[in-house]
Amino acid sequence: MFEGFELIRLALDTEIKPFTCGDSEIDGFLFDDAKTSLKDRTSVTYILQDAEKTIAYWNYINDKISYTQLNNEEKWYDRIASAFTKDIPLRSYPAVKIGRLGVHIDHKRQGIGTAILDYTKALFVDNNRTGCAFITVDAFQKSISLYEKNGFSFLSNADRKGKTRLMYYNLESIK
Repeated sequence: MFEGFELIRLALDTEIKPFTCGDSEIDGFLFDDAKTSLKDRTSVTYILQDAEKTIAYWNYINDKISYTQLNNEEKWYDRIASAFTKDIPLRSYPAVKIGRLGVHIDHKRQGIGTAILDYTKALFVDNNRTGCAFITVDAFQKSISLYEKNGFSFLSNADRKGKTRLMYYNLESIK
């Protein structure tokens, strides 16, 4: 899946190779916050690198999709709860959130983002590490097409004019 690159789970002593995706907020998290977030146990970051630079990185955070995010029983059932076998739908379902995802500016549009999303789907379906049913992401407007292309849907329209859109992928759709 990541042929020719090394996949590393960030550790406190990991040397982070040069990286820029062209977005200072995404770049800044990797260099300024990823290790602190790991130390505080608030997220886990993965790095894809070659001999010279960081090709991409992403991180995972625990999350949930909640009834209150839709605030409409019909939409809740149609979009979320109908995928499950319970007679009475839960009011929330566990999820893993992709907190940040950045691909080096020299490697954009080469399928790396899709490979990361495929890896994430497999990671939480084949050996579900946290008991999650969904993948969520607060997608920046410029990245929405990547997530749509990979099967993610908008949770609601309430954030349609925002800097980011809350999107989800139902892991139950992978059989």
